[in-house]
Parts: sequence; C-alpha cells; structure tokens
Amino acid sequence: SERDGNAEIYVMNADGSGQTNVTNSSTNDYEPSWSPNSEKIVFMSEREGNWDVYVMDVEGGPAVQITFDSAHELHPTWSPDGMSMAYCRFNTRSTQWELWTINVENPSVRHFVCEGMFP
Repeated sequence: SERDGNAEIYVMNADGSGQTNVTNSSTNDYEPSWSPNSEKIVFMSEREGNWDVYVMDVEGGPAVQITFDSAHELHPTWSPDGMSMAYCRFNTRSTQWELWTINVENPSVRHFVCEGMFP
C-alpha cells in the first residue's frame, strides 16, 4: 500500500480489519513474504539508496538489513525451514541477474546458486 507517496507494508486480519503499517519508512518497501513460522516478514527496500533485503517482526519494530551489496538485491523468499532465504542480485560486472541464498541469522553466509531471477 502507498502512504505519503511511497510504498509501505501493512499487516491485517483476513477480513481486512486491524490494518497496521509495520514499515512506516520514508522510502519504498516492497514484496513482503511471511516466514514459515509467521513471526517475521522479509521485504526489499531502498533505504540505503539501492534495493536491499530486510527482515522484521510481524508486530513491527526495527527492520534488520541482511544484504549490503551496492548492487540491487530483490525478490526475497523464505526457505521452508525459515533458516535461510533466496533472493536475486544484479551483477554489475556481467550485467546479469543471479540467484543467491543467505543465512538469515548469519547474513555473511551466502552462496551463489546460478544466473536467474525470481527465486
């Protein structure tokens, strides 16, 4: 949903009641995805000047940045166990999109999978 000209992430009940803006930032926040245990949301944001991946509690609170590359990182999606996620990254040298996996608790552990988009 958009508020003040930028995209925000809201949570609500299935019947549409109880809408709560959980991101409330001055930049665009897109593509939220619930963790398998329904406790966290992953999303992409432009908070640092390019697209990066962030995780936060569904109740709100601070968003934790988990990708820090100067290249765009988009389309995060959780693994079934919620311990890692896949996302795509733009490789500025090859000008190709790549698929990567990252450990949610230890974001320095990430692995290249293959070229591609939309994990």
